[in-house]
Amino acid sequence: MISKFPNLVEQYNFIFEQRNMGAQFVINHSGGKDSQAMYLELMGLGIPHDQITVIHCDLGEIEHDGAQDHIRATIDHELIVVGAAKTLFDMVRNRKATRPDAPSWPSPAYRQCTSDLKRDPVAKWIRNSGHKLVINCMGIRAGESGARAKKSALAQDNRLSKAGREVFTWYPIFEWNCRTDDQWVDGMVDDVFGEIEEHGQQPHQVYLEGNDRMSCVFCIMGSRNDFANGARLNPELLQKYAALEVEVGYTMFDGETVLERAGIIITDKGGK
Repeated sequence: MISKFPNLVEQYNFIFEQRNMGAQFVINHSGGKDSQAMYLELMGLGIPHDQITVIHCDLGEIEHDGAQDHIRATIDHELIVVGAAKTLFDMVRNRKATRPDAPSWPSPAYRQCTSDLKRDPVAKWIRNSGHKLVINCMGIRAGESGARAKKSALAQDNRLSKAGREVFTWYPIFEWNCRTDDQWVDGMVDDVFGEIEEHGQQPHQVYLEGNDRMSCVFCIMGSRNDFANGARLNPELLQKYAALEVEVGYTMFDGETVLERAGIIITDKGGK
């Protein structure tokens, strides 16, 4: 099993070996800046066009408007769209029904939304694809958080490496910087937005509106800034989250409602 490469040279040597052996590179694309930069980076590695699959997990109403249109406008491949049979709201209600004593919402420590709505649909596609050698590429970067910094940039996926199939998870831009990182220091090179700009592209509109990151409109990892932007751009969706908090009796954040997270003050009449 490959767990971690000591340096980038060994990592890329392995990747090029797999490329030459006909590996299928599955690019997980959310429509966000890191996915966009990752795709552009991979386009420069000499991977044959037909050895690249771009895949997006459709999150339904909780994903940002225009995410899939943005992806299609910035790639040179067909976009494969997959999705789970359930929604985030289904998950929350089911958790309430089966574990009424536990918080109903996912959290940074309990990220069922990531596993069930993103990871599992892609895993199902890989299992059904017929490909026997797969590099599953994700735009995760060490600079995003301390927890992500502890991950391995390249590792074998033992869960999917079965029945004559080998699958490796790779974070191609793991060591890249971005000005929205918590660890950002003035004077650093902004690899992510710089890569996008260098190719004459723009990131998704939500960044131009001021968002720090792009996942769900109202993400469990979302900052107050991003919640405020989400409330401005999609107030009806925010009200659905708020109503579900009341329905299940748990707030999305510990001790804080989504309306408070978004900076909205509720009056006795329910207005701002």
